[in-house]
Amino acid sequence: MVYYFLFLLLLPHCCKGVPQLIGSSQPILANIGDDVILPCHLKPSIDAATHTVEWTRPDLKPRFVHLWRSGEEILDDQNPWYVGRTSLFISELKNGNVSLKLSRVKLSDRGTYRCFIPTINRDTTVELLFGTPQLIGSSQPILANIGDDVILPCHLKPPVDAATHTVEWTRPDLEPRFIHVWRSSEELLNNQNPWYVGRTSLFISELKNGNVSLKLSRVKLSDRGTYRCFIPTINRDTTVELLFGSVSSPSINISKSSSGLSLDCRSEGWFPQPEVRWLDAEGTVLSAGPTETLTGPDGLFTVSSRLNMEKTNRDSVTCRVHQEQINQTRETHLQVSADFFESSSSSSSSSSCVVYVSITVVTVLSVSVAAAFIFWKWRKIQSKG
Repeated sequence: MVYYFLFLLLLPHCCKGVPQLIGSSQPILANIGDDVILPCHLKPSIDAATHTVEWTRPDLKPRFVHLWRSGEEILDDQNPWYVGRTSLFISELKNGNVSLKLSRVKLSDRGTYRCFIPTINRDTTVELLFGTPQLIGSSQPILANIGDDVILPCHLKPPVDAATHTVEWTRPDLEPRFIHVWRSSEELLNNQNPWYVGRTSLFISELKNGNVSLKLSRVKLSDRGTYRCFIPTINRDTTVELLFGSVSSPSINISKSSSGLSLDCRSEGWFPQPEVRWLDAEGTVLSAGPTETLTGPDGLFTVSSRLNMEKTNRDSVTCRVHQEQINQTRETHLQVSADFFESSSSSSSSSSCVVYVSITVVTVLSVSVAAAFIFWKWRKIQSKG
């Protein structure tokens, strides 16, 4: 038992410093006939020249692709598919670099390769694929509100390392067209369009995973448009559309009319310009007046529409505002009861009554004044007589 605890205490110390073998987290992409490097290195970078290094493909027989042992390459058991096409970087072994160079690749070379150092019992795998990766953007427009930070998505599929490639984000309708450029492992912003200065960035740590998405900060209405994501080194591109979607719920104002009620629906702060419709309780579109549209100094739209409702139509109505491009809808429901029409009728009767009373009062006052004048004249004649 004592020895067991001593073993547990000493285990971290005896194993401390054993290097890791690092391959590639992403597939290596090649075209037929290319020369490719399957990466594999020791971390920390200790001398690997005195170790045995095995490159194998577990799905093959014999499985050996390349073998280094006792300071020399041992190719007696090499799979015949690979004869004369594999090599190590001998001068780099002392730095822990045990990567394999595979020349004139063939379609049959596609697969998973194992890099193994048995003397330290460490291994890693590297996947080799064929074909040029695709650049994937977004099939749907990216919707933003003014002032938001947004991400314009763009990534390589399969997710190969993009850090060593040139990445160009542009807007073809602008001059200069460059929004953001990554080249020679750094951001080059000399030719950046001045509208975008200080507002664009890439996810640098994600480039190795094929993520070349663009972050656009504090978006403006002028940012609306189509953006091109382009990697010239593989001649692949895709586009992303940025739209602005400003919406608000409509309000309904009720007033009386000669035939019943007048309903005014109004909604402010929309972008792009929406359409307005009135619907009954069954969802049927009602006939209403034309939509009136105003454009504010901020470029946002205010829309309004009027519906005249007769006394016979006592039911619920809905004012719906819809923008098809951004697929946004806002609506307000109104339950129209008999009280609305009775209030309207009462208001009209009250107004008539007020007018009638006013006319009566004026008439009575006029008659009284005339009678008083006649009586005054009669008294004056009597006094003279």
